[in-house]
Amino acid sequence: MVQQYGEGGGITVTMEGPFGGGGGSVTTKTTNITLPASAWKGAESPFSQVVDVDKVSINSQVNLQLSDEQLKNFPYAFTAVNEGGVVTVYSIGDKPIIDYTIQATILEVVTSGGGNAKIIGNTVGTTMPRTNWEQTDSTKADYLKGRDVLEMLIQTAQNTANSANNAAANAKTAADRAHTAANNAQKTADGKVSKENVTITLPRSNWSSNNQTVSVSGVTTDNDVFVSAAPASYIEYAECMIRCTTQENGKLTFSCSEVPTGDIYVNVIIFN
Repeated sequence: MVQQYGEGGGITVTMEGPFGGGGGSVTTKTTNITLPASAWKGAESPFSQVVDVDKVSINSQVNLQLSDEQLKNFPYAFTAVNEGGVVTVYSIGDKPIIDYTIQATILEVVTSGGGNAKIIGNTVGTTMPRTNWEQTDSTKADYLKGRDVLEMLIQTAQNTANSANNAAANAKTAADRAHTAANNAQKTADGKVSKENVTITLPRSNWSSNNQTVSVSGVTTDNDVFVSAAPASYIEYAECMIRCTTQENGKLTFSCSEVPTGDIYVNVIIFN
């Protein structure tokens, strides 16, 4: 059974039964609650503070109502909980650094005939001092769990984006090498160029700021050079994203995203 009382001051009160045939009554009272900034308890959100609300019983529901101006500029989420006649206000977000005065409406239900009543009302504002905020274990655990899930989703998305970027870079490098190899193979088939195969070593100790330069006889600034990992170094060559970045007379410079754990062997084909 549901009995709904008339609206007054913007508040609709609904009582849910059964009421045991005796009916019931509801009273409302509006007051202002001051929440000093110095009263908030807790090291991180949600914060809490116990507030003094006159004539609150264990059956009272305390609702908070912000003014229009507060709604426009309010950076926090406030809620009030009545536990055995003790009213605690919780703040989700940053700890308030100024005092607030917020309107509160107290709904009180009295039933006759042994009935049960449930009040449904709207939220009103209260003033909550900053230092009175205090965390509860359950609200803190829920907050931290949600934050951890969000951070995990963000990290997963970032890892996926990084993997996609690395895959795209590797695919472009492979395509460039294939294109160069095809051109050189055609030139060789036409008898226009000669080629020289050499294997060079990139010592682990020679990496400096993820770069190292090695001497390669036969390399010039403008001839075609094709480099690839030797079979023994293929996996680490790929994982460390090693690539040839600069070509000079008698020299090749290599770069890496991560310094390998050992020496790397590279096959070089020089087209003249």
